[in-house]
Amino acid sequence: NRFLNKVFHRLEKYYCFAKQIKNLPTLKIYIIIKKLKFIVAFVCLISINSYAQKVFKVELKDSQTSEPISYATVRLDSTNKGVIADYNGQFRLPVRLKDSVSFLNISSIGYANLQIDVDSLKEELLNTFTMDVQLEVMDAVVIDPKKRGLAKGVNLMTALQIVKEAVKSIPKNISSKPHSYLGYYRDYQISKEGEYLNLNEALIEEFDAGIFSHKVLSEKNQAVLYEYRNNTKFKKDSILALDYNNPSKFLDHAEGLERSSNELLFLNMHNPIRIPSTRSFSFVHQLNTDFIENHIFKKNGVVYLDGEPIITISFYLRGNEGSSANYNSKKNRFKQVHDAKGEIQISLYDFAIHAFDYSLIDKKNQNPLMHVTIEYRRLNDKMFLNYITFNNEFVIEDRDEMFRETNVDFNQSDSLLVIDFSHEVDVKTIKTNRFKLFFKGRRIPFESVTVNDTLKSQLFLKLPKTELELPYMKKKEEGFLKLEIKRLKDVRGKKLYEKILTKGFQFREFFVQEVFENKFLDKDLEFINKIEPLSKAKVNDVIDIENYIINSPLMFRKM
Repeated sequence: NRFLNKVFHRLEKYYCFAKQIKNLPTLKIYIIIKKLKFIVAFVCLISINSYAQKVFKVELKDSQTSEPISYATVRLDSTNKGVIADYNGQFRLPVRLKDSVSFLNISSIGYANLQIDVDSLKEELLNTFTMDVQLEVMDAVVIDPKKRGLAKGVNLMTALQIVKEAVKSIPKNISSKPHSYLGYYRDYQISKEGEYLNLNEALIEEFDAGIFSHKVLSEKNQAVLYEYRNNTKFKKDSILALDYNNPSKFLDHAEGLERSSNELLFLNMHNPIRIPSTRSFSFVHQLNTDFIENHIFKKNGVVYLDGEPIITISFYLRGNEGSSANYNSKKNRFKQVHDAKGEIQISLYDFAIHAFDYSLIDKKNQNPLMHVTIEYRRLNDKMFLNYITFNNEFVIEDRDEMFRETNVDFNQSDSLLVIDFSHEVDVKTIKTNRFKLFFKGRRIPFESVTVNDTLKSQLFLKLPKTELELPYMKKKEEGFLKLEIKRLKDVRGKKLYEKILTKGFQFREFFVQEVFENKFLDKDLEFINKIEPLSKAKVNDVIDIENYIINSPLMFRKM
């Protein structure tokens, strides 16, 4: 299209010249070419769109267990650009990249690096590759004095001591200089069947003034929107998409989650590595104090990333008798119904935190209530965010599905009380003594209760003819009328006014595609308002978004 514009810009000059000298052949040639421009441009547009829409679908699995390798890092050739695989170990790449990219370099903590030839990928099919585990028994690495580069004394340290040193070293290991990272953001819900719903996607650049600035509150830390869309290829569910401010949507047996209207702010508040001195979420709270006091730590094996030994330390929540001073009485009650566990992965070279995985669990039924996974990657001598994914379970009260009465009428001529219900009534639960009518405190008996043969959700309650005062009840006396119904069910087995609850999972995720080590905040950009939804943010048209990838997930997620 740029080429065509250049050609026709030159033709415009010829046209003006031909018009002045009344050169008819030149004018005719110009008019013919002018028409061809639109035909060629239209054909090119169709071809380009068709090419852009084609994608490579790739899946990564463990070579031994065939389990997906979640959140593997995919880099284009040897550049700093790339994508992150999702929880299912899957990612998409536009086919157009094969013109500029020869290889994909894939890495994941605990696995040997994998290189994939882009020419070997097949369009629109799921290309599956396996990665080999790379780990060692902990003692083989930590105790061997011949191993060079290990942090001083790390072989003698307990799990707790290593964690303390890692938290203490955050200001040293994470960049204190202004930088930014541009990546792919998405939020969505997951149904009980594992289907993606209400998928919103964006390209966002986050400007970070460094570890000594407050990630959320500092004006030096801002985010910029380059692309935002609601993905119409995925199903919508207006009930699941309700905001938490709606009383129909709530968190079951949980508290402490911020009900912020900004999704990105909400996500950043669940990164305790970036805000170690700020309260984040139960029971991590402040990473430099509460996290260490509230959990018990245990050394696990050593894994590798690009030859760097990384120790995995598992942890779980202390018993209710531990560190109660950090909580008021309300928090103690909250603590008793929850459990928490996770893993933190720490470099044996400099105690840099590579990964943090945390789950909050309902002790009663062992349901996961909240889960956060964070990974940092080393770029030169500093650690930068690679991805963060956060989800929480929520409960929706579906009032439209509740079994309830929808209308009550009184047929004066037949002395019938007619009740309409939202669902068909189970006739087995219809008994006359389960229906009680009171007028001015006096009970009015029913002769019979029957279901409408045509409309199964409608009941007829027959009153005795001797009760003459009710048909001629005055309007002002309607407030003295009271109806009680007990143990009535619909054909689904739901009781009258029984709550219909649907559970789901809300996800917010950010996957870094490119890090800019030394980049200051550009004040000419339109920043995302930290207290408004992303959908209201202004899109900045200042970069070529074709250089970045909207890595939409496949339709279902393994839960």
